[in-house]
Amino acid sequence: MEKLFAPFQLGRLSLKNRIVMAPMSTGYADGGGLVTDLMVRHYRRRAEGGAALLIVEPGVVHTQARLFPNSMGIWTEEQVGPLAGLAGAVHRAGAHVFLQLCHAGPKARSRFSGRPPLSASDIPLFRNDPPQAMTRGEIDQTVEDFVRAAARAARAGLDGVELHAAHFYLLSAFLSRLTNGRADDYGGSPANRSRLVVEIIRAIKRELGPDYPVVVRFNAREYGEGGIGPEEALQLAGLFVAAGADALHVSAFDRYRPELAKAVTVPATAIPGPEDPEGVFLLYAREIKKTVACPVIGVGRITDPVTAGEALTRGDCDLTAVGRALLVDPDWPQKAQSGGYTPCQGCGDCLTTLGDGGVRCAVNPEVGR
Repeated sequence: MEKLFAPFQLGRLSLKNRIVMAPMSTGYADGGGLVTDLMVRHYRRRAEGGAALLIVEPGVVHTQARLFPNSMGIWTEEQVGPLAGLAGAVHRAGAHVFLQLCHAGPKARSRFSGRPPLSASDIPLFRNDPPQAMTRGEIDQTVEDFVRAAARAARAGLDGVELHAAHFYLLSAFLSRLTNGRADDYGGSPANRSRLVVEIIRAIKRELGPDYPVVVRFNAREYGEGGIGPEEALQLAGLFVAAGADALHVSAFDRYRPELAKAVTVPATAIPGPEDPEGVFLLYAREIKKTVACPVIGVGRITDPVTAGEALTRGDCDLTAVGRALLVDPDWPQKAQSGGYTPCQGCGDCLTTLGDGGVRCAVNPEVGR
């Protein structure tokens, strides 16, 4: 596992090891999308545990694009100060910190926003909550929303941003033929479907300069006929890098869940279950890494340090994103060197509690307290 603890250069940032905390919604923000003391403590504790880089949960770029009522926001200047407090706490604990930027798109629920969700087209994700296809004006405004959000993140002291273009949130909904039925410049070919993401990358680089890191998280594999597959994933990766992406965070949406079929049109989930193997998405990162010059972040049920170390040694990825394992044991990075970490059971308690006062963990009672 030596490579897991080797330093790494990500653009202008010197990372002390190859361990990244994956972005995970906490539900700890207040009703106005502001960072709370609980959220600061949550991320500070993970930074103290030894991860080199924390990617903070989705910062929603528009008030009507929330994932749920207590989503963290980055749509107004009022949110910059509290976010700066979080960034400072993480830095003092010895880690770098990025903010994931997100628009919920077809995953936004009308009961929260008071209006139909927006998406690439009117193809529904939730069968009972169909979206409206975005107009060209709304697309242009969304680019501006992401750029302003990135600028706020930079003013708050965040070291970089990640675009959430995975898991069928708005940017992902444009990338996938499963949810993008447009016939204009934003639909059809991979170049057209990636146009919104590419425009956002370029606009952020123009606003903040070429050295401000921008990561793109996207699906390299989607369940279902017409979903993103290996060849198209390579095309998308190349387009993102050409636009200026500094790293690619390679996820997937291919875990079939038949129990969801009655509720959603894409019967899968991005969250691997306990029946899935360790490092379930690493094979997708491996293929992407063969073709791009920028760093690749591997993710997908990485709960064992041996899995992370072997992925780096094989060359599957340059950095490993660890999510739920850091909820269970924030000292996972430190304990990985000596053993004795508390393993994640994959029970999903962190998901079921998210909408009920914020994320909890069945194994670690400190989470959320």
